[in-house]
This record gives sequence, C-alpha cells and structure tokens, in this order.
Amino acid sequence: MVTAQGRVDPNQNTGIVIQKCRIGATKDLEGVKNNFPTYLGRPWKEYSRTVIMQSSISDVIQPVGWHEWN
Repeated sequence: MVTAQGRVDPNQNTGIVIQKCRIGATKDLEGVKNNFPTYLGRPWKEYSRTVIMQSSISDVIQPVGWHEWN
C-alpha cells in the first residue's frame, strides 16, 4: 500500500494529496514485484480521502489501483 488514509467524521478537513510524483518500484523490488501485489492505497475508515494527481504511476501498481477496505 502506498496510502491508507482514514477519517471518522466526513467534516474532518484531513486527507492525503500526492501530486507531481513518480510511484514505482525501487531497483531491488523491480525483479520480484509480481510476488508482492502493490496498490495505490485503501480506505482505512469510512470517510477516507486520498487524491493522486499529475503523477506517474508505474506497472508496479496493480491495474485495479485501489484495494478494498475490509
């Protein structure tokens, strides 16, 4: 997981913004990345808020992008 943001109240002014970043595997992970499914993130609580914008996302991230909250 890259992120796991959580809020307990929809009116909380918290969240995560990732902007103008490169999200990818380090050289030591590149060769084994398929053994470790990686996601942009998952909600941690009911009102989580995360934005990724103007960023480069490599194929280390699973195609679905986000993992479900369970």
